[in-house]
Amino acid sequence: MRQKNIMAVLLAVLCLALGILAGNMILLYRNIYRIPETAVEDLCRVLAEDGIRLEESLVPRVREDGMIYMSDGVGYTENAALLLAESGIKSTYVIPDGQLFLHYNGDMTEFSDGFGFHYRRAGLEADRRIVNEQGEMTSYDTLTAGLPELSGTGTAARAAMAFLNKQDGSLGASVRIETVIASVHGEDDGQAYVRCLRKIDGVEITENAVICLVQNGVVTEAAGKWCFMTFGESYMAQLSDITNILFMMKRTLAGSENMPDGCTVTAVERCYSLYLFAQEEGFCLIPCWRVETDTVGVLVYSALDGTLYTKTGDMS
Repeated sequence: MRQKNIMAVLLAVLCLALGILAGNMILLYRNIYRIPETAVEDLCRVLAEDGIRLEESLVPRVREDGMIYMSDGVGYTENAALLLAESGIKSTYVIPDGQLFLHYNGDMTEFSDGFGFHYRRAGLEADRRIVNEQGEMTSYDTLTAGLPELSGTGTAARAAMAFLNKQDGSLGASVRIETVIASVHGEDDGQAYVRCLRKIDGVEITENAVICLVQNGVVTEAAGKWCFMTFGESYMAQLSDITNILFMMKRTLAGSENMPDGCTVTAVERCYSLYLFAQEEGFCLIPCWRVETDTVGVLVYSALDGTLYTKTGDMS
């Protein structure tokens, strides 16, 4: 009987120890992989003191790792031009901030800084161009004014996707990359304008947006910013806590003349941005955080160290 009592006590002690161990493991997991609620509360309170309104529900709680995709930029423009025009290069011209290629089939491809590009098929009528003779690009809203909206899976959308995906075969099956049809307007069996975005691993790549003019199922012109990616190696990196990024935002906005009455953060999302190497030909995709506000535009921060990568909208 005594032995049974001892066994019962030992079993109870063992269960208690396992419970304590499990509790500690859960706490350790939460401290490593999740941002404490108190940190989020403190963040929102400190931002509010400077007139920056942020709902706690917008702040992601999970600490994440992210992939960095590396690419060699040697021969990038020539290789992309050959794939787009599907014809050899007849003449090459140096233009301000870029290169222009004329192809044997009469097509033209042009590349500029910041991954800007313009493709024009031979014989395209001047009054239908996305980019005019002065090199000015017409906005999508202006091009499509009064045109009916079409399906994102129709003939025009499929033609635009096929055109923009011409160089993605080098990425391999391990990278999930997709061209996203944002909008289609026009006549699916005649002329249509297609606006395209790009994602990698389900996350949007900032400043990658293109307008394609599709005529009778063929892309006759395309313009915008796009990276025809030939990424090779990639590696995992630990991301900075989003609370640190949002404290960086506080410093960015401090004293901004565009928020005399404060501002409201409307969205906090993961994204990717293209980063050009300064001393050598090449570029990479780095994980970033995209912070949208109601009055001071959109701010994109490197998720690696919190550096402000880019911003859009008016800021002083």
